[in-house]
Amino acid sequence: PRPRNCFIVFRSAFARARKGMGKQPKLSQTAGQVWNAMSSAQRRPYEKQAEVERRDHFLKYPGFRY
Repeated sequence: PRPRNCFIVFRSAFARARKGMGKQPKLSQTAGQVWNAMSSAQRRPYEKQAEVERRDHFLKYPGFRY
């Protein structure tokens, strides 16, 4: 499996915080709108988490290509 990118890390947290909000397409659309409105400082924690996951993935699957 591929490591998650920063938006997918954010979307996972967004979905957990809004459990029961409705159907997945609407949840994803709302998450995208919120993501686009966020500042770089607000995005930074998700970018850092994605980088950690990318490094861990590289160590676990050193020859993996996608």
